[in-house]
Amino acid sequence: MEAETHASTDLDRNDGRFLMNQSVKDFSWSGLTVTVKYRENKQARDLICDISGNVKQGELVALMEPSGCGKTTLLNVLARRSPGATKVLIYTYVNGSKVDAASFRRMTSYVEQEDALIGSLSVWETVRFAADLSLPTSVSKRERMDRIRTLLEAFGIQKQPNTIVGTPIWKGISGGQKRRIIIIASIHQPSTNTFQLFDKLLLLSGRRTCYFGPVQDIESYFRKIDHSISGNTNPAEFLLDIVSSDFSSGKESSQERVKEIQNAWAASTEAKTITRQISERA
Repeated sequence: MEAETHASTDLDRNDGRFLMNQSVKDFSWSGLTVTVKYRENKQARDLICDISGNVKQGELVALMEPSGCGKTTLLNVLARRSPGATKVLIYTYVNGSKVDAASFRRMTSYVEQEDALIGSLSVWETVRFAADLSLPTSVSKRERMDRIRTLLEAFGIQKQPNTIVGTPIWKGISGGQKRRIIIIASIHQPSTNTFQLFDKLLLLSGRRTCYFGPVQDIESYFRKIDHSISGNTNPAEFLLDIVSSDFSSGKESSQERVKEIQNAWAASTEAKTITRQISERA
């Protein structure tokens, strides 16, 4: 009888509340700049420049950028995992107070991209899951299946559709095949419905901020700077398109457009509000 009482007490105490974040009410950073100096010519180059933002408890933030524009660098620096060959300037605050690197590591965790794969799912199930999350509802079931088959064939893993991804203790596909699945799962743009699940968006391009704020305010903000989003357009696809330059047909004009969007954000009321909120909390 005593054992049963103890078990009941333990169950009451472990009702899931210990999984909730009770200590960090808000996290903010300002002036985040990462500079690297090349060995060949000793010249310095900013990998990301003057990025600021704030996230409150319970908010889900989407980080979007054209490939190679600083997303991984930003996450590494925020997680205090910056490479030794770089110079980092950043001010970080938790609940309005500055925190050192050691304290920050104790209260945060960093999840690598490879951990996004669910080891118990098959190759087909993994890609199907990614497609269901990312493709719009206008794509029929048959079109989804055809697209999945095409992608699996293109990446040379069409013969392992029913093989499980695997875990450290449950053998599955090889490491190289896992990397191919990660590529397949990430090449879709997020659907409108998935995009709307996020509270905020941090949009980067050319090492600088193009937008940071509520997802619900994106349409009105970009209309204000003369980049209106039409009603039948996927917002995520539209935003990545207007801040991309490397693969555009008119590269020079697209680079100018990106600079205009960056400058518009830097001068915006929204950007100044974030800076003021961070300084007031610090």
